[in-house]
Amino acid sequence: MKELLTKPIKLYNTIQHYEWGTINEEAFITDLLGIMPEKDKPYAELWIGAHQKSPSLFEYNGRLIDLNFLIDEFPEEILGYKVAEMFNNKLPFLLKVLSARKALSIQTHPNKEQARQLHKESPENYPDENHKPEIAVALDRLYALVGIKPVSEIKKVFESFTFLSDYFLPKTLSEMFQSEDVDKERLVKNFMSELLQIEKSGKISEVLKLIEESLTARQHLSIDEELFLKNKKQFLDDVGLLAFLFFNFVSVDEGEGFYTDAGIPHAYLQGNIVECMANSDNVVRAGLTPKFKDVKTLLNILRYSNDQPTVIPSNSSVHRYITDAKEFELIRFSLQADDRINYPVNNRICVFIIIEGEIELEIDFDGNKYQFHKGESFMIPAINKNLLCLSLSSATLFMATVP
Repeated sequence: MKELLTKPIKLYNTIQHYEWGTINEEAFITDLLGIMPEKDKPYAELWIGAHQKSPSLFEYNGRLIDLNFLIDEFPEEILGYKVAEMFNNKLPFLLKVLSARKALSIQTHPNKEQARQLHKESPENYPDENHKPEIAVALDRLYALVGIKPVSEIKKVFESFTFLSDYFLPKTLSEMFQSEDVDKERLVKNFMSELLQIEKSGKISEVLKLIEESLTARQHLSIDEELFLKNKKQFLDDVGLLAFLFFNFVSVDEGEGFYTDAGIPHAYLQGNIVECMANSDNVVRAGLTPKFKDVKTLLNILRYSNDQPTVIPSNSSVHRYITDAKEFELIRFSLQADDRINYPVNNRICVFIIIEGEIELEIDFDGNKYQFHKGESFMIPAINKNLLCLSLSSATLFMATVP
């Protein structure tokens, strides 16, 4: 098996069929992989990595074997000695292709300390002890809700929908809008706590109906308002719909992305993305989902910045998305036919997914040439020093590695 280490290792990955995924002829992941979608079956996420829930596989002697087996056998050769030491001989990141036809859950992710405690208390809902910072990069147009709006923008919402004030304690709103308190996070958390309790009060149907009537009466709607009405038909009286009013609406074009750290509430609304994150599946949900919701925990770990999220542009053929994460770095290659790139591996594992086109690879120990095309993914073990990539056509591919 050691002979695999000086070659690109093709990976065989798992599709997650969450109900919000794209379906039928619109199923992005089946088109990417060149397979036929099953009728009305959702194709939501493609997982590329070594998470215990759905690890990638590799082929050896005609059998498909769990990628974790290879990493356990050769941790330094696969991961790189520094990465192996830092992350206890485990692959620290998870690469995904995500395809959403409708809103995902309103969610946030715990930091490491919070993740350890949540896993200890509720392992069935929080399956590991890791945090989950993540970056999302659009493959077409992505719409998302990211972080709670600045207080000045929240105030405008109440001015636009004047009836909303009737559902909050006057003190909560006056303190948030008028206070010079530097601890805005505490005041916004009080506000969010009341907002999420509207569902328990039995008044959520009434509130959402008033919002729907107000929007329907308007001649011109913004994209996020149109998406509220679309999702209202789907989610009916779900309190998570209020996030359309009070979270920042983000629209990003192909190649652009944004980074979401622990505690920042968010929801992808529509679009296809490549996502890279720490190797975790810990999600704290509060709405827009039939899955387990944990409002109390979300309020406890929620963070507020009083600022708009930062969209990361992509302005070069080889673009590195810089984030604060220690577990991963995502790089996008946008190549023309016959482009050649010599990329140093630098004793770090590299995992690729090809989104479009076809490439030919050489790596230093081997001298052979390997071709990969749209939908295929592969790993370059850290024992290799350099890889030479020749684009056989226009091609787009993403590489996940460790900073």
